[in-house]
Amino acid sequence: MRHYAVCPACNNPVQIIGLHQQKVERAIYAKHIPKTIPRLATYRQAAYENCPLAAKSRIQAEKSARKSGNDDLAPQILHIIERHFDRIVRVLQQALGIIISPKLAQALLEDYLAEEGYRYKYASLINIPWMIGYFARAKSLVYCLVKDEVMKKSIAEHEPNVVFSGDKLDKKGKSFLHIDMYFSRHDIRPEGDAITESMDMVIVSHKNGVKKELFRKRIVFDYDSFQYLLNIPEGKGKRREDLLTIAHQILQQAG
Repeated sequence: MRHYAVCPACNNPVQIIGLHQQKVERAIYAKHIPKTIPRLATYRQAAYENCPLAAKSRIQAEKSARKSGNDDLAPQILHIIERHFDRIVRVLQQALGIIISPKLAQALLEDYLAEEGYRYKYASLINIPWMIGYFARAKSLVYCLVKDEVMKKSIAEHEPNVVFSGDKLDKKGKSFLHIDMYFSRHDIRPEGDAITESMDMVIVSHKNGVKKELFRKRIVFDYDSFQYLLNIPEGKGKRREDLLTIAHQILQQAG
């Protein structure tokens, strides 16, 4: 008997392999199959080709890479953003190690929509939180709350004009100093039966035309944490109505 499911990243059908194996020789896993399973999922070749969970070799795409052909994932991605923007921010905030204020959350989403990040070649249903960060323009961290102790230590060691008041990042005196955060190097890497998807978070200072890197870390996408939040039953779990309102208003304005 064959068992099928739906890929959480591209909504294509997958077959569950090893579910009834007699000996535990390898983990149970899912394999994309190039056919439609009635009443379950319609197979779409374009979605399969861009699915991060279907990668056969390492992928490092430019931000300008866009999907070819019909992209029926884009409206699904935008629907998830509108319904779960508070949970998206929660996942991204935990990954970054900084507190994302409503103002910063709004700026991140506006940048993402302006850059049409939902049409990025490797945008999927499971990497939405990190892609919203990835497509943001550089954002100032001055006055932001930094929770990552390693990050705080590195910034303070490399930039003497920075001071922390608890977790709050500030400038010393009236220094004409900019501390910015941006993201680069989206990477999809097959590792055995698993896929590791990641990106770099980079923090730099700008002063008198001189740019200096203060901190860099590799952020591995935690699909499970995002899927867990999406699967919380309606009416359960703590929600952030302020963030949901921001997403609704921005998406309505974007049309």
